[in-house]
Amino acid sequence: QLEIYKQQHNGNWPSFDDFEAQLTQATDEAGTFGAVGTAGLNLGPYLRQIPVNPQTSSNTLGTGAAGTSDWYYDENIGEFLANDSDLSRTY
Repeated sequence: QLEIYKQQHNGNWPSFDDFEAQLTQATDEAGTFGAVGTAGLNLGPYLRQIPVNPQTSSNTLGTGAAGTSDWYYDENIGEFLANDSDLSRTY
């Protein structure tokens, strides 16, 4: 779903700050979001909700070290990973 979002939004990934809204609501090409059916917002939604991480039973999003959130997201490269163990991220 992230790849589809990127393709439909001029090569941009969802922003970290608006990640949930941009994936679960309607958007325009610039990433402006709102309720489905809002005039001018003709893309998405891409998900019903941010999935629950089965290892942690929650769905918080973060950018920090393993264990500081349920999911890790890097808006620069579109990386979305479970954040419940050491993932040995290398960039």
